[in-house]
Amino acid sequence: MKIVCLLLIGVLFGGVLYLLKKQINLQNDLADVLKTSNRLVSYFNSQSALQKKAATAQKDEWSVEFRKKIRALIHLEIEKYSNAQRKLQEDVPMLVSAILMKDPPVPPKVFVPKTPKPKPLADKSPVLDIFEAEDFLVEMPLQPLMQESQSEMLPLYASAANQDDCTFYKVTADPDEDTIFLLTLTDADANKALFEVYPSACSKVLKRQNFLETACEVQNLGSQKVTVEEKGEAQKQEDSKWKIVQPAKIKFE
Repeated sequence: MKIVCLLLIGVLFGGVLYLLKKQINLQNDLADVLKTSNRLVSYFNSQSALQKKAATAQKDEWSVEFRKKIRALIHLEIEKYSNAQRKLQEDVPMLVSAILMKDPPVPPKVFVPKTPKPKPLADKSPVLDIFEAEDFLVEMPLQPLMQESQSEMLPLYASAANQDDCTFYKVTADPDEDTIFLLTLTDADANKALFEVYPSACSKVLKRQNFLETACEVQNLGSQKVTVEEKGEAQKQEDSKWKIVQPAKIKFE
């Protein structure tokens, strides 16, 4: 029994030693790997540094060559400019002396014939014929009368009629918001006029037919349209009021 126990203890101790040895070997291998990786990293870093130095050196060489070419071109242009300026300074005195030695060209003389001056015409004042003068004097007073008659022939605009005296409340030369009737003066007498419903007042009349009282005889057949069957007659009185002589005939359709 003791022998078996001793054997087991020996086996366990040997296994522990084996495991410890393996662990030590693994640690050594890991250390070698780390060293190798560090060497590779340093190698790559050195290579990249060398490449950068080479590229920088190449750029410096290119920049130096480019600067040399630019300087050569600048010197060439400066030399051309100085040569041209020197030549101009040499040629200017020669040109000035050549110009001063020559006389300016004289333009050829051209003969221009003298044109005779026109003789002044005798002043002739227009002579007015005696018959034309008489006609002119006779026609002058008639012009204001004709203008006055034409102004009176213009249409007039009247409001509703007064039931008491059968006259229009208001008669104006221009239409306004109270206009109901349109008066047209007759050619025979400026104090007489024919009247009808003012077209722009038809909508107002359709709403309120009492605007036509006294001035019109109304035939009511509808409420859509105002038709003037017969115009009315009005006469101007001495007090300038327009009195209804004959009512107009109106039909609502």
